[in-house]
Amino acid sequence: MTETVTGPPSNTADGGRALRKWLAGNRRDNPVLWDETSRSCQVFGFAETQRMLKDAETFSSDFSRLIPAPGPAETAPGERPVPNLLKGHLSVTDPPRHHKLRKLVGQALTPRAVLGLEKKITELTAGLLEAMEGRDEVEMVSGFFNPLPVFVIAELLGVPAADHAMFRGWADALVSANHDAGAVDASRLQVPETMAALLLEMESYILDHAAHRRRNPSDDVLSRLVAAEVEGERLSENEVFTITLMMLLAGHISTTLLLGNSLVCLDANPGALAALRADPAAVPGALEEVLRYSPPAPLAYRLTNRDTTLGGVDIPADVMVASWVLSANHDERQFTDPETFDITRSPNPHLSFGHGIHFCIGAPLGRMEARIALSMLLERCGRLRFAEAPVYYDSPTIFGVKRMVLSSPVG
Repeated sequence: MTETVTGPPSNTADGGRALRKWLAGNRRDNPVLWDETSRSCQVFGFAETQRMLKDAETFSSDFSRLIPAPGPAETAPGERPVPNLLKGHLSVTDPPRHHKLRKLVGQALTPRAVLGLEKKITELTAGLLEAMEGRDEVEMVSGFFNPLPVFVIAELLGVPAADHAMFRGWADALVSANHDAGAVDASRLQVPETMAALLLEMESYILDHAAHRRRNPSDDVLSRLVAAEVEGERLSENEVFTITLMMLLAGHISTTLLLGNSLVCLDANPGALAALRADPAAVPGALEEVLRYSPPAPLAYRLTNRDTTLGGVDIPADVMVASWVLSANHDERQFTDPETFDITRSPNPHLSFGHGIHFCIGAPLGRMEARIALSMLLERCGRLRFAEAPVYYDSPTIFGVKRMVLSSPVG
């Protein structure tokens, strides 16, 4: 159907209730909605979103033809160009290059490497919880949800502990970029000019660290990234930087939001909270339900390679398609009683980690981080009570809290 696509309501004031209502209305009336005025498309249904994510030949993740490369067209003598984040980034690369990049990253981010972090994640979590003891109020995002994944990724990459705070500052700055763009606004894929200096600073640090690891390899992901080889090919310097940046940004914000959304869901569902306290083994299933109910990344983007039809709607080539994962995860055609938060839901085929060739390569790490953190939080915090209403990100691409104050959760 061709109609004007109205913008989604803000999720700041009510924690997303108005947004969920808006999505439900679109999902019911137009699972796929084409807007001739903006020449863009929004997708609200589960089956339609799943098909879009699975069909990489029709729905491209490579936006380079739509978005100019970042940085000036010409660089002054002695001046480094701004890194091109659209080259070498797994999530914006199509086959066959995507398959090769994923194999190279897979050689570095092995199951053994992820499992080897369990003890460190436990230690980091314990330290953050101990820092809360005896405090009347704790701001959980800055005090717990945010630092944990940043420190874990820094540990994974072999970044010295003294530089962890710098990594956290970079992650925070990257998350704040482009949040005021619209849901189907292609400008959100561009690197803001204000980020150029930061990206160059990060590139210098990471590539210097990578060069050191080439000369002095260690048992960390960055050492394996620079040594990985597929069909005689290794990652370029730009790809090493972009993949490292992807790990820092995606791995940081997704876990931060997942932990915050977990507490919001449990606060709204005290029966589920009591069930988890009674049976900590139910935490993994509860986290899957949080991912379904309140996915940290509510949107997935693709660019059509050719004219196609999705959900009975004709979509021309070379247009942006924005699929609402948040809506797909609540599709009544796929999930029984989708508006009920059910930590025992099984199966739970949510799309929050993607689907098809772009399924999140860091999902095992994110799940482990969240499982350890939530389990230890419930074990050590006898009460989880908001001292004030949580403050939410006002962005179509991020769903979750940016500030959450609890009353003396530990001690």
